[in-house]
Amino acid sequence: MSLCLVFGAVLCLISITPNILAVQAAPRGKGIATMPVGDLPGWKQIFTENFNTPVSLGNFPGRVYSAKWDVYKDGWLDTAGQLGKPYRYFPSKVVSVKKGMLR
Repeated sequence: MSLCLVFGAVLCLISITPNILAVQAAPRGKGIATMPVGDLPGWKQIFTENFNTPVSLGNFPGRVYSAKWDVYKDGWLDTAGQLGKPYRYFPSKVVSVKKGMLR
């Protein structure tokens, strides 16, 4: 069984066999690799997003992605905050779309 994932700008091929997980960088041409579309044997693709349209920091999802995406409101308790620490999450300071990637 294989799965193709994008981690930042790195496209990886992941092969899964019983008790073995192998990850390798996929070959790249010039420019950004296109996202694979469609089911693979043993896998059903249920969601895709190419992030072709840039969105500046603090404006995600904007009109472009709001039909499929949403973000927590600024000041939401992050994982540590939920455990009683004084930490909060501010998507307006960290989420954007640039060069085909959600950042």
